[in-house]
Amino acid sequence: MKPYNKSQGQGIFLLKKINQLKKIVPGANLNSAFKNFQTNDVWVISRYVDNPMLIGGKKFDLRMYCLVTSYRPLKAWMFDEGFGRFCNELYSSDVAEIDNMFVHLTNVAIQKYSEKYSGDHGGKWSTKNLKFYLESVYGK
Repeated sequence: MKPYNKSQGQGIFLLKKINQLKKIVPGANLNSAFKNFQTNDVWVISRYVDNPMLIGGKKFDLRMYCLVTSYRPLKAWMFDEGFGRFCNELYSSDVAEIDNMFVHLTNVAIQKYSEKYSGDHGGKWSTKNLKFYLESVYGK
């Protein structure tokens, strides 16, 4: 779950079962499919990827930038630079690690507090380096 109006990993948490919401958000009515979900914040709830692609045993995400100049017809311009953000800890699907944000969240604002964080690269790879790695492992 992630509050829609927060950034840099603030307020994000993981749940194993949906009924854990009752403990976290008072007044959550789970029987009506969140129809009466009562909280001051709006939340984004998404299903966690059970078997994510890993690089070096670590989760990563991609930051790619696109400028849309028209919707009809659709005209989009993809910026050729971007980057991948990495977790500092090896990925684990063990329930005991569900609260370890260094395993699950790639946000630099979180990762910078890890003992394994490197200020030299900030846990990021350029798209050029990512492409080089993927081509060397999986071929062209």
